[in-house]
Amino acid sequence: MALGLITKFNHYNILIVSLCVCWSSAVDITALTNVGNITGSIEDINVGPNTVKISAYLGIPFAEPPIDSLRFSKPRPKPKFNETFLARNYGASCHQFKPFWDTSTDTDYQNEDCLYLNVFSPDTEQSGKKYAVLVWIHGGSFLFGAGRMRPCNILAAYGQVIVVSINYRLGVFGFLSSENGAAGGNYGLWDQHLALEWVKNNIAGFGGDTTKITVFGESAGSVAVMFQAIYPGNENLFQRVIAESGSVNADWAVTKDPASKLKKYAARLSCTRSSLEDTVACLKSIKNPTEMTSKSDLTFSAGLLDWCPTIDNDFITKERIEALNNPTHETQLTYFNQLDLIMGTTRFESDQFLLNEPEYESTFINESATMTDVEMAIRAVIFRSLSRIYHPDLVQFILAEVIFQYNNFKDPFDKNLCMQQLENYVTDVEFFVPTYKALESHAYEKNSSKTYQYEFNQLNPFRPHHPWMTGAVHADQLKYVFGSVYMMSQNETVRNTEWSLAKTLMRYWTNFAKSGNPNTPVPLDVFWETYDRQARKYIYLKSGEIEVRSNLNRRRAEFWTNYLQGLIKKYSDLKQEKPICNPTSDAVIVTSYLMMLVVGITFNSLTLI
Repeated sequence: MALGLITKFNHYNILIVSLCVCWSSAVDITALTNVGNITGSIEDINVGPNTVKISAYLGIPFAEPPIDSLRFSKPRPKPKFNETFLARNYGASCHQFKPFWDTSTDTDYQNEDCLYLNVFSPDTEQSGKKYAVLVWIHGGSFLFGAGRMRPCNILAAYGQVIVVSINYRLGVFGFLSSENGAAGGNYGLWDQHLALEWVKNNIAGFGGDTTKITVFGESAGSVAVMFQAIYPGNENLFQRVIAESGSVNADWAVTKDPASKLKKYAARLSCTRSSLEDTVACLKSIKNPTEMTSKSDLTFSAGLLDWCPTIDNDFITKERIEALNNPTHETQLTYFNQLDLIMGTTRFESDQFLLNEPEYESTFINESATMTDVEMAIRAVIFRSLSRIYHPDLVQFILAEVIFQYNNFKDPFDKNLCMQQLENYVTDVEFFVPTYKALESHAYEKNSSKTYQYEFNQLNPFRPHHPWMTGAVHADQLKYVFGSVYMMSQNETVRNTEWSLAKTLMRYWTNFAKSGNPNTPVPLDVFWETYDRQARKYIYLKSGEIEVRSNLNRRRAEFWTNYLQGLIKKYSDLKQEKPICNPTSDAVIVTSYLMMLVVGITFNSLTLI
């Protein structure tokens, strides 16, 4: 048979002796790939109100187990199979610890041997048709998650595309770095890269079209997608990118001073040595990965990310990240500029990221808190946030202007409006503004590639909300992108409303995977226009309000990209003229606040958003 041909047969007939009880009704399907024969199963799944068939190939290893001497190393490709590989069960998830807000019971099996991928294909009939491919990179702060987290089979069946989900190393196993070569870091990104190579080389065997491969992800997964998109070594592996709520130019996307984190972590495991090389060798020799995971929470419980990608001047360079912030440096992004791109955010990205702030319980959700308490708490959150990004002197110089920008001018005595402004601040700093800059960079000099922006704002009907939370929060769009929303309500009206929105998102996403244009080949009611640096058009996604708008959060974007940059330049000029004194924080705030009132009238006359 020719390479790429799919055969299927009834598993009962083949293995009746040994597996007649477990597999009597299963129907197998075998893909012939460059690494050998891979047998999955044809299964019936619910897609909205309908039942359809999908081919599922689970737990396919794409790399050698990254254990022993391969721990803290780039992954090695898995050799060809000597016999047919049975892909009927998910592989182990990578070692991880659950975040503080996740109180669910997790029975997922974890192991260092975790580099597996899953393929979901609508081809169940040996049709010979070629399908566009979507490769899903999960989020989870680079600390938790797995390819099996989302029901990729629904998206594959509804959109008639192949969806691949992958595992990659997480936390200390995926991103520990010594900065000196002893531990290069970014192993999780290299895992993703190897998985993308595997897809390019083998997806034709499942009916995939290697000229129509899209990589998509959310949150940390979105950051990972963008790192893959700006890495020149990925050229020709994929053609399109969908980045949902995350970009590499966000402050949290890169670990600062990873060597100091390595030393702190090593001390917890009694691996402190005279050199980083010996320290890493000690960590490699530990036989209990569960203990290594349990002791890896350095600052995450306090709201900071411990183990993220690092600038290694190999996979990641400072120049490529900076090029997203400054389009004049776009020569660093030749491959990225050739890719079709969708990027977007939710209305309130920040809600879950405020949970670990000390003011959250004491003030924000405390009904007895006064407005003075709320204002002081908001100021404290903004101050800490800025202090993680800027030098302390510069923070004092710009603090009042930032607080002024996010003041509640509509009704200063309305706590909910004040909280919305804080949500806007966190959303902007961590998600929206980095996304905006990346979109501006990608749209700087348009050639053949296309740029699209979205904002998702469907209020989640399946969980309670604070009174100030009037729209979608971080990750709310995923139940629609993957079509799982239909089964989440027994109320027919709610179910139909949410499913209608899910169908719209799945259609836009899969159209884009097929053509690089979310509007074709299957047309929708609202034509999603491309993003450019003049009109800045984007699609607003909310049930009953899907429409094209312009200049999302324009005032807030201008504040961070232009106005504040002017203040930072002024600070730099003043510092060169004479040393900056260190008056009390309140004095700086009052002075800066008055300066903003005097010289910023024109800027602040813009409509508040």
